[in-house]
Amino acid sequence: MNKIKFTKMHCAGNHYVYLFSNELHIKNLSSSFLSQLAIKISHPKFGVGSDGLVLLAKDKKTKIKMRMFNADGSESAMCGNALCSVAKLFYERGIEKKTEFSIELGNSHYPVKLFLDKAKKVVSVTVEIGTPNLEMKCFINPKLLKKQRAWIEHNFSFTIKKKTRNFKGTLVSFNNPHLVIFCKDIEKIPLAEWGTEIEKDALFPQGINIEFVQKINPKEVRQRTWERGTGETWACGSGACAVCVAGFLSKRTENK
Repeated sequence: MNKIKFTKMHCAGNHYVYLFSNELHIKNLSSSFLSQLAIKISHPKFGVGSDGLVLLAKDKKTKIKMRMFNADGSESAMCGNALCSVAKLFYERGIEKKTEFSIELGNSHYPVKLFLDKAKKVVSVTVEIGTPNLEMKCFINPKLLKKQRAWIEHNFSFTIKKKTRNFKGTLVSFNNPHLVIFCKDIEKIPLAEWGTEIEKDALFPQGINIEFVQKINPKEVRQRTWERGTGETWACGSGACAVCVAGFLSKRTENK
């Protein structure tokens, strides 16, 4: 049995297992192998227990690269909380000396900035997550898409346990798709039931992350997230950004 060195970190409760590719001593790092590894290592009882797996590397040109796999083994091109954790991990291990650098994930590079305390420990991280995309063709099965244009809010209808449920939501992408739905009380939302059905609806061929959001006031909201491939998580960085965009565009919230 091979022993695997790992680091487990969380950002706002969104927790992942982090592995360095050069420490694995495994030749086969194919997508299928990593997918199965993510499933095993994320299992809450027989594995480490996590929301997913993040594989890390740094090449000779000092580029930091990461790949992120959800708990079900599916690969994702974006995870804001994992980017923050990776930035802290590389700096505090002494692999990265600067407090401003970029991390490669998917086909994008994300600039990060670290803030330190007097002991040079990272206390917070900011990530430039990029420009939101509102084009519905980025999310929806083209055969089911009647109009290929951006909509701030749209009426959605899903069959959940043989009952039709109607929602009004906003689609926002930060290299991963989100459906943001505002509601009166997020505690009353049966998230596991609704999230399971909506995530795998035929309308979304790549799946969808779902945020149910309760407005407290124009400067504050509460969010519950169902992440595709994982389920309900305690936090979602790109989801929080999607909520900010949806709230501002629908004039429910301010721009800060």
